[in-house]
Amino acid sequence: MNEIELSVIRSDYYSALGDYGIKHIDAIEQTLNRSDFIETEIENISVKRSEIEGQGVFADIKFKKHALICIARLGNERTIAGRYTNHSPDCNATFMFAGNNIGLVAIKDIQNGEEITVNYRDSLSLQIQKPENIDNLVVSNKDISTVVTGRCFMAGVDAAAYDLLFSDDHIDNLSVRERVLAFENALSILPQVHIEPKHEFIDG
Repeated sequence: MNEIELSVIRSDYYSALGDYGIKHIDAIEQTLNRSDFIETEIENISVKRSEIEGQGVFADIKFKKHALICIARLGNERTIAGRYTNHSPDCNATFMFAGNNIGLVAIKDIQNGEEITVNYRDSLSLQIQKPENIDNLVVSNKDISTVVTGRCFMAGVDAAAYDLLFSDDHIDNLSVRERVLAFENALSILPQVHIEPKHEFIDG
């Protein structure tokens, strides 16, 4: 994973939290809370050092698209998948209801040794939904709301660019270089316009 990809992932992590008005410090507090954590190994996945952040969940076998990787939340308790799976805007898995539990499901083919990632927007979306029939739930980001002033009607690249310039989470937790690389990436996604150069020659 190159430096630009890592910067984009890290920046988008803070934007995903911002979509729900959650601060990084509060997310960390939740991660460190062990009161709902089942600390047992799960077949076919393992927890290892991650380039993205801290520790992550890695595939020990190849998972086909749509395969159930494991249970991430068993009732009200998190497994290692529910605790250590890192965020990526270009994720290869998602969390979905499986009865009263939440499963980690592949949305792409995942290779042996590859880090398993989810988009935290989908994860946070599950926490606020109360579906009548959770077995038939379709995960969606369409109803994401925000409480951040000045960003209320922004989404996608616009929100990402705004966060890089004005979000305290981005400013406090990303290096200047990470913010520059992520901002350049955000600009490159926008429609590109060719600007004709205009030359002015001034005496002296």
